[in-house]
Amino acid sequence: MSSRLTRSSAHGLRRQASGPRDEEDDVDMGGPAPVSDDTDPFSEDDEDMDVDSEEDEEEMDVDSEEGEEEEDELTDSSLPDPDSEKEDEGKKRKGGGKATNEENIEAITKAYAALPAELRTLARDGPARVQRTAKKSRAYIAKHKGQLESMEDLYSLMPTDEVQIGEVWTQALEDEFQQGLAQDPYLAYIDGSTLPKSNERYIPMWKKICRLRRVFPPNVISPLNYLEYGATARVELPDGTTRPDPVWSSSFCERLTRLVLGGPWGDDMEQLATFVRYASACRMDDRRPIPLFVLNNEGSSFVRQICEKFMHNRDPGKTIPRAHQDARRAVRSSGHKLPWESQMMRSIEKLAFERSEQLPRDEDEDEDEYRIYSVTTEDLRMVERAVSNCKDLGRPLFASVRDTCRIVSHGRSFDYPKTYEHVKILQKRIYVEEKRGLEKRRLEQILPVDSPVSSPV
Repeated sequence: MSSRLTRSSAHGLRRQASGPRDEEDDVDMGGPAPVSDDTDPFSEDDEDMDVDSEEDEEEMDVDSEEGEEEEDELTDSSLPDPDSEKEDEGKKRKGGGKATNEENIEAITKAYAALPAELRTLARDGPARVQRTAKKSRAYIAKHKGQLESMEDLYSLMPTDEVQIGEVWTQALEDEFQQGLAQDPYLAYIDGSTLPKSNERYIPMWKKICRLRRVFPPNVISPLNYLEYGATARVELPDGTTRPDPVWSSSFCERLTRLVLGGPWGDDMEQLATFVRYASACRMDDRRPIPLFVLNNEGSSFVRQICEKFMHNRDPGKTIPRAHQDARRAVRSSGHKLPWESQMMRSIEKLAFERSEQLPRDEDEDEDEYRIYSVTTEDLRMVERAVSNCKDLGRPLFASVRDTCRIVSHGRSFDYPKTYEHVKILQKRIYVEEKRGLEKRRLEQILPVDSPVSSPV
């Protein structure tokens, strides 16, 4: 199945503001650069400024009248917090390399001395709190997330080998599917692929995500979640088709590990996938239907409105920020409050959205209900920064994604998979299940069945 994604080449001022793509985590990218008001769809002057300049003057007047209603703590008009970038990237020592213990103590002492008296007690207890948190995390993981000691332990995390035969997926289709696997060029490509020695984060990513979340990395960045790896060039197969590279870049692995282990969504990988899709769609100014909250589309009033505006009745004349604005207004008009997910989406818009003159188009309207988004390292970084930008009373609403990941992701060296050969075995099994699931989903969209056709398998 092709990705159906038209990549946007536009990198506007907001993309420049977040800095270039990074390959190392210790690079200090700094805060976002100033953005001129005439190009900023999120101007300080009006939180919900009409970013659809094509709208007529009358429509813009209505927006300006309702601008005051839109102001609240979840949709404020401020630019992305530059501190989130520093937290996201870390600081690089002037002399290069990691800071020594003496330098760390000096930095802590200097920062402590600058605090007002009422905050010094909190700062004094900081190291002890980190130590307690790490100790409790180790104890919890040891008790509830047992070590993966063999490939059999990893196989137990996969669906059973028994294929569900029914009205949609018949035995005849399964027989045909199995015959096709024998000549599948991507399976052969995975078999022959190698892991560069310089990529030191690929295997650790598998170890950490498999043990701590009990899922596999390709289960998160998966076409079944309308996502695929896109940080590096696609690989060309002998039959002339292209597929995502099965070996993900080191920086992409690090970003994904942080989000999976340290994000506020916990074990809910569908919610993480929703925000990643949203970041990718913002980057390309996608005006097509976007699959959001597909497993929870009957949830809160906000989720129902988002699904209505983005999935069921998508207006191609409205940008993503404008469609989200319409959803927020509908939620408020019904007397409900906006949840943190709205603030998260708003933060992603501020960081990632860039109006494009060449909008993405579907290459094959009949292939799938929604297209598959090609995820870049920058998309993952925007989601991580958006978490840091979620605030309550001016303070971060969530703990640092990076710091949380560091606390929980220690001691994985003894877990499986240990080698890339182990990973390839898992990749091939996951790919087969993924390919079958995509074909089943395609059939469900054209056959009269009761199951929801847009939900990932």
